[in-house]
Amino acid sequence: MADVLLDRELATFVQGGHSVLVATRSPALEPHATRACGIRVLPRDRVHVLLPRATSARCIEVLRDNGTIAVSIASPRDYRTVQLKGRSLEIADATVEDVVLMEEQLREFGDGVAQFRVSRKQVRNLWLFDDWRVTVQVTAAFAQTPGPGAGAPVERRRG
Repeated sequence: MADVLLDRELATFVQGGHSVLVATRSPALEPHATRACGIRVLPRDRVHVLLPRATSARCIEVLRDNGTIAVSIASPRDYRTVQLKGRSLEIADATVEDVVLMEEQLREFGDGVAQFRVSRKQVRNLWLFDDWRVTVQVTAAFAQTPGPGAGAPVERRRG
């Protein structure tokens, strides 16, 4: 059996309707970050990250240049945070299925931030539905939840 980085528990968390931020870097090592509107776990430790066209043009430009990407997923309920690092394999238009995924994750995110009195209308303003779909090969995962263990690699599990 092969080692699996994105096991069932981690995949469930990653797709759980949390805050998703994507970071890239230019050839001059200038950082760039943008909010993603959805994430789907695929076989073989790959993910689709959905990036809004309105706010992600620079990110897409950098990904086309060097492919290096970090994706941070943070739960608004308990601040559990995981960072996935990897390489962009493909950039395509988001599909109808991707829009359905974004809508589901938007509702889940809204449920998570309701405890902070963030309205559904405010949450909706964070999601943009004209997106690119970036396929990422995940090469490493790190626990980023504040506290002991922050920054530690997520252990691979036998698949």
